[in-house]
Amino acid sequence: MTTRADDEADEDEKNAYTRYFKYQLCEQCGGTRLNERARGVTIQGMTITDLCQLELFDVLPFLERLDDAISRPIISKANFLLRQLIEIGVGYLSLDRAVGTLSGGESQRVKMAKQMDCNLVDLLYVLDEPSIGLHPRDTDNLLKILYRLKDRGNSVFVVEHDPDIIKAAEWVVDMGPGAGKGGGSVVYNGELKGLETADSLTATCLNIRQPGTYVRKPFTEVYELHNATANNLKNVSVIIPKGVLTCVTGVAGSGKSSLIHACFAKEHPEAIVIDQSPIGRSS
Repeated sequence: MTTRADDEADEDEKNAYTRYFKYQLCEQCGGTRLNERARGVTIQGMTITDLCQLELFDVLPFLERLDDAISRPIISKANFLLRQLIEIGVGYLSLDRAVGTLSGGESQRVKMAKQMDCNLVDLLYVLDEPSIGLHPRDTDNLLKILYRLKDRGNSVFVVEHDPDIIKAAEWVVDMGPGAGKGGGSVVYNGELKGLETADSLTATCLNIRQPGTYVRKPFTEVYELHNATANNLKNVSVIIPKGVLTCVTGVAGSGKSSLIHACFAKEHPEAIVIDQSPIGRSS
């Protein structure tokens, strides 16, 4: 059944199988996916299980201390990838962290780090809104990676709404003038400096200096969440006002998704969760 679900072409039919699945940690390996012999091997007193539980910040110095002629090429490549991951801000992740638990910002940066290991040139990279879910600080790191890819002799084509990334582009293609039937035309095609005077909604928004003003509503009731623990959250408590617009923000990986999806939504099953899953499967 698992094979049928994995191979099923239609996404709706594939997800229909999931109600028959129950996932839990293996009692024998504890979720490491390694047999007893593999778990028993140690290098400088560390097993592979111990190593996978460390943050990337701590894995890098451990590997840098290893000096073995046979494994040197493998260690060298691993060190390079670790440095890239740390540089773009996900050094707090551990190697045993399930991919499905990563936030959108974390996933984007991990994918970008993998591309830095590619030595090919004259490639065309097309990215669809890579800044989704990223904090402004992380957007700056993303821009550094994009420029590094470009500086290697590649072309980088990005579909974006983020003002910082638009302003960092060397060439801008602005579509419009509106959406749907009102779109479908190229309203500007040229260097960034020319966009500032272009007759387009994008140019207008980029030239706005101050955000709009909003009436802030007072509140008397709150939602309470106590001792929230998930991923990097450790006994976190927070209050969220009722009847107002609340924004949960922070750099990618700071625990936003863990706080809201893994903890708050679980404590409040009456909540209507509108997430990034395909339409029809939000709770």
